[in-house]
Amino acid sequence: MGKQQKYVPCWRLVKVSDLPVPSRDELEILRGRWMDKLIWFYVGAGRWRQGKVYAITERGEVKIAVRRGDVWVHGCVKRFEYIPRVLRLASGG
Repeated sequence: MGKQQKYVPCWRLVKVSDLPVPSRDELEILRGRWMDKLIWFYVGAGRWRQGKVYAITERGEVKIAVRRGDVWVHGCVKRFEYIPRVLRLASGG
């Protein structure tokens, strides 16, 4: 048998404190672009769902609400660094 190659995993678990934290400038830009906007967010398997950004935390968590009847309720949280892949403005802008 030949030499085995060392397996290097693509994913690893990290603590919340190890995740990147946006600067104040980045937060200001994020909030200006996304707060209170109707959006489409990725839910997997090629599907998107409509929601509304209702908060962006100091740690860069984008909180999204979904419509349940006449009210908006918490739907999910996405990290700020994934916005280009998982959020789209509903207005197309």
